[in-house]
Amino acid sequence: MSAKRMLPIARAAGYEGSARNFRRLVAEAKLLWRNEHHRGRRPAVWSPGEYLVIDWAQAAPGLLLFCAVLAFSRWRFVAFATDQRASTTLALIAEAFNAIAGVPARVLADRMACLKGGVVANVVIPTAEYTRLASHYGFAPDFCHASDPESKGIVENLCGYAQRDLAVPMLTEAKIAGVPVDLQSANAAARAWCVEVNAAIHSEI
Repeated sequence: MSAKRMLPIARAAGYEGSARNFRRLVAEAKLLWRNEHHRGRRPAVWSPGEYLVIDWAQAAPGLLLFCAVLAFSRWRFVAFATDQRASTTLALIAEAFNAIAGVPARVLADRMACLKGGVVANVVIPTAEYTRLASHYGFAPDFCHASDPESKGIVENLCGYAQRDLAVPMLTEAKIAGVPVDLQSANAAARAWCVEVNAAIHSEI
């Protein structure tokens, strides 16, 4: 209920302050209520080979990061690209499978336009191209619920880690050396970075 709708009720109950102060009071009360009545979230329990979670991140103007992580083992795949077109995304999913040397049961993505053909009853329908790729490799496409970024927090963490630990140092070194970063050298650095981070055993597993 909005402060505008509540104000006449509050005035009838004896409130004598201004409408502006009332709006502030209502906003503060709503914030406190939301903090104390969070909808909660059960921690995800992953199974081996069940989910590959994918997402895009910005590395620099004109340079993007495709990130994928196997949910159970925390195995990471990162590659650079210059666009987020469907053909690029599908090719990078296939490249991730090749690097894994296997195919998970499901691939979880947010509602990215390049993979989303439409939405029916709040269920995402994958594009024909994505469906063909899924049929070829034998995995099931899965999509997050709308406005629910927490459901793929595992890959959001990877995006931030890759930006800080891979993209920023690489771009900084290139800037200092006065050498432009091309896609081929960026992806060579990404492959080396993936070998390094995947060699470390994750604390939770």
